[in-house]
Amino acid sequence: MADAGPNRFGHRPLPYFECFFRKRPVQFFSRAGGCRWPTWRAARALCLDDHIGTLQARKEADIAVIDLHSTPLIDARMKHCDSVEEALFIQMSMADDRAIKAVYVNGRLAHERDAAPTAPVD
Repeated sequence: MADAGPNRFGHRPLPYFECFFRKRPVQFFSRAGGCRWPTWRAARALCLDDHIGTLQARKEADIAVIDLHSTPLIDARMKHCDSVEEALFIQMSMADDRAIKAVYVNGRLAHERDAAPTAPVD
């Protein structure tokens, strides 16, 4: 898709990938011990970066752990993957609920795919 150029306010629309990732390598883990994900930019724009946007102590986060080789077909396709962009495209176009390995809600394990079933709580 060609660059649409600047709008009437002089701003250029960002391609979807640039909204989340920089063109230079992103350092996810900082020296301060936190983990800075692309969501930090959105949190900062909303003035919520003191509560969300990074994986740090005393911050809120919901995380889905994805199995990049969840099915035989995806596993075969991932063997020929050359970039982060391609890996994301493969997962977006081929993955389903079997790709979710674990879900953490506010830092606590809420779901684990391979865990033994537990008895319902009354």
